[in-house]
Amino acid sequence: MTVEQQSPETSSIPASDSLAAFHEALHRTQMASEVRAWAGLGIGALALAGVLALLLAVSRIPGIEDTFPWPLGFFQKGLVIHVVFSFVVWFLAIFGVLASAATAKAVHGTDLKLAALGRPGIILAYIGSLLMAIPGFMDRGEASLNNYIPVIIDPLYYAGLLIFAVALVLVVIRLVANVAGSRPIAGPFMDTALAGSIILIIAF
Repeated sequence: MTVEQQSPETSSIPASDSLAAFHEALHRTQMASEVRAWAGLGIGALALAGVLALLLAVSRIPGIEDTFPWPLGFFQKGLVIHVVFSFVVWFLAIFGVLASAATAKAVHGTDLKLAALGRPGIILAYIGSLLMAIPGFMDRGEASLNNYIPVIIDPLYYAGLLIFAVALVLVVIRLVANVAGSRPIAGPFMDTALAGSIILIIAF
């Protein structure tokens, strides 16, 4: 009885690009907490979007406005926040996870370049998300339900967008700095993070 040998094309992902390798790289560069923070932001964004979906449904119950003081224009503004957090913030937070993991993987040893950009990026991302959500729960701002990404016309909301964008720029700068100074092994995580960085740079 002969044993079939797997061809290189059908073999599993190399150990150097496995989850175990990324886990080791995250702890070696002390970036595990940063990845968890980005993942927490993504999960929190989905949770807020889910709560808003429920509140939007409740706000349409006839007579509910007489028993609960809904903010002015809550349905339209809540819809904006629901869409932005369930798609935009969630997607970009996961990009933060991938970019941070790819940065750790690109580092040889513990020589992480621009390590100081990590914590400010996380803090700015959380602050930006909070500022984007605030107008939906206050009597301020006007919803703009356009065909692409809806927005709330309010200084707080725009400030949140800008701060969130700065957070992502910091993550991309650090990733590029560490990849440029090394020879990272290509793989799903690395390829996705670099492709996302290029798209983000073009979009900005």
